Amino acid sequence: MTIRSTVARTCTTLALALLCAPSASAQSRIATLAIVNGHVVTVDSATPEAEAVAIAGDRILAVGTTAEVRRLVGPRTRVIDANGRLVIPGFIEGHGHYMGLGESKLQLDLTTARTWDEIVGRVAAAVRTAPRGAWIEGFGWHQEKWERPPSPAVPRPASCPARRSRSSARPQ
Repeated sequence: MTIRSTVARTCTTLALALLCAPSASAQSRIATLAIVNGHVVTVDSATPEAEAVAIAGDRILAVGTTAEVRRLVGPRTRVIDANGRLVIPGFIEGHGHYMGLGESKLQLDLTTARTWDEIVGRVAAAVRTAPRGAWIEGFGWHQEKWERPPSPAVPRPASCPARRSRSSARPQ
């Protein structure tokens, strides 16, 4: 497990905890997690940057210098040395490409295909239900993950067996 992935997982905790102001009694508790030696962006205009963060469960105990946070470290505290890396609260960038998702639902999903012959079979099945002359569009195959990658990787000449098998699925 890398520090980057560990720090990324703690961002969710930081985002939730930043919404709650730490109480005076929280300062006397021992941290369950301490991130030290980082470049911490706090999103607090009074103290926009710090070196370290101490967390107990889902609450931030302290944000400050590495020395300040280390005072809250106990024998069971997990300490992550960020080595100067950026630590930001809750920056989890989730988004969707809705048009692309919708369009993909209108196409032949080939993401689970394991061979070229399986793709040809799926195209042939789609042809049987499509109106005459309709395009059969597909997406998502990854030939490097197939059981037997085709050779050549991108069939081009009309004499290529892969092209002939694809064309046999829809001869017109």
